[in-house]
Amino acid sequence: MTRDRAVVVTSHQGIDCFFNTGSVSLSIPFCSILFDTLVSSHSFLAMLKSLAFAAALLGAVTASPTLARHEDRSLQPRANTSFWYAAMDHTGQYKGYAPHAPSPSSYNVFVAVNAGDAGSLQSAIDSAGSSNRQNEWLASQPRVVYIPPGTYTLSQTLNMRTDTILMGDATNPPIIKAAAGFSGNYLVNGQDPSTGVSGELSFAVGLKNLVLDTTAVSGTSSISALYWGVAQAAQLQNVKIVLAPSSGGKGHTGIQLGRGSTLGLADVRIENGQNGIWHNGHQQALYKSIYFYKNTIGMLISGGNTITLLNPTFDTCGTGISVTGGSPFVGIVDAKSINSGVTFTTTVYPSIVIDNLSKDTSSDVVVLRGTTALKSSSKIVNYSYGNTVGRSPIFGAVSGTPPPLPAGRGRIPAAAVNHKTPPTLSTSRIQAGTTAIPRRPTMIQLPSTRCSSLPLTMSRLYFSWNASSSTCGLFAWFG
Repeated sequence: MTRDRAVVVTSHQGIDCFFNTGSVSLSIPFCSILFDTLVSSHSFLAMLKSLAFAAALLGAVTASPTLARHEDRSLQPRANTSFWYAAMDHTGQYKGYAPHAPSPSSYNVFVAVNAGDAGSLQSAIDSAGSSNRQNEWLASQPRVVYIPPGTYTLSQTLNMRTDTILMGDATNPPIIKAAAGFSGNYLVNGQDPSTGVSGELSFAVGLKNLVLDTTAVSGTSSISALYWGVAQAAQLQNVKIVLAPSSGGKGHTGIQLGRGSTLGLADVRIENGQNGIWHNGHQQALYKSIYFYKNTIGMLISGGNTITLLNPTFDTCGTGISVTGGSPFVGIVDAKSINSGVTFTTTVYPSIVIDNLSKDTSSDVVVLRGTTALKSSSKIVNYSYGNTVGRSPIFGAVSGTPPPLPAGRGRIPAAAVNHKTPPTLSTSRIQAGTTAIPRRPTMIQLPSTRCSSLPLTMSRLYFSWNASSSTCGLFAWFG
């Protein structure tokens, strides 16, 4: 029995799959998650047939946009976009079913707003037929609000509800913008207001493919573009936040995490402002691929327990991370500091781990309570400061031998969203002896004579074998 690789890769418009076994090659959009698994030929071919059928159905759905209606709001034909969601039919049997809604037969899970219609955003989140959705109600009245490309100018805070996703067009993200006379502390409040102070009860909230813009508000205002006092099953994906420049130590915050217990935030770019992110007492969070750009302080931490930044970039920031309250654990993994000041500074007693940091300026790396603890260096392999077994005194700094490097040129794989040019999947052929390496997600086909001599240490590679054509296929994320 032959055994083959199945390779699934993400793209900016959804998920693309590449399967290759024997004489069968198939590329299918809209799969689930990134994985690399070894499967038997029989089960694999059966899976291919099922996926081919699903692909045919999806192709029929996305080939020609249809007119769908949601609570008197129309999801109009959108021939000017290639985003698959805009063309899906969410009427009739496809409208979803919420049995605990006041009127299940008339409740719409999927709602759309008309382009530029900012006034309908709040009602699209709240409405349930002739009434409103129930407060603090998880998994019984779900809602997805699709926002087509355009600018949506708000004069007051947009409040989310539990079990709600705002999803923009991934190919042309809509802009939710604060008006010059905006009234409120937050442009978007991710916490269900009915949960009161208990953000840990605001579950299943999501923002996808959106731009939040507070540039029309005075640069000295303390407005936050997004308040994220939320709980589990909350997500941010492909979100860009643009703030007005700060002035005199005052200014906007991109994301404020108050009381709550979310698990992770990913793929966010935050430009300008006083604080890119303000971690203000949230229990814990993993921040993946956050791009801090021209923030006075990239991340301000005034309370919390466990905070980890994976693959962050601090670009032209006054300070990378500033800890002013509590005694949190702060992990910084695979970080880049570009044209920025001190990477980590604190006035209190946190525990710190820095693993694989690159830095291109002469400013200090770590400053503890006004004293330099780690001087400037272009490369920090491993550094920690905290309670350490075997150290005397037990609380202090340790620079030791790092653990074995992971795949992907020593970095934990974490492909960041490019908010300027979305990544694309391409297919290319390279000749034996070619040394030029493409720096994007690429499927490379090679003759079998080259399959055994690939430089596997250069990148994270996924292998597939085509027995009939004697070629091997590799998916690689270079750079």
